Amino acid sequence: MGRDEILILCHSNSEVIVSYIDDLESRYSDLESRYNAEVADLKSRYSDLESQYNELESQNIELRERINELESRSNQNRQNCNKPPSTGFFGNKKRLFVVLCGYPHKNQFGLELKIILPIENDEEPKKLN
Repeated sequence: MGRDEILILCHSNSEVIVSYIDDLESRYSDLESRYNAEVADLKSRYSDLESQYNELESQNIELRERINELESRSNQNRQNCNKPPSTGFFGNKKRLFVVLCGYPHKNQFGLELKIILPIENDEEPKKLN
């Protein structure tokens, strides 16, 4: 409403002014209700997004810890790759002697048996012919 319309309204009868003010109050009340509903909806959406963010942040922390653990293992494996494999059964540091029985040539058919024996002392085993 412009300035001229307001002046005309002021010079008219009081019922028109009261009716106009009631209409303005009704519009204001409707706008306020819609505003409050929008704010409540935005607060709800913000709360949902905040909980999703917190969940993703905790998952991110867990995954970063897991990555660090795996990278640490990978680095340990790279450091160990130049070392010879351990000998013996279940961490036993004894030397092993392998005995092959059967046919040693590929063109011969038969059963081949591999026997692994631990060596108690540092002497080399004697070959049997």
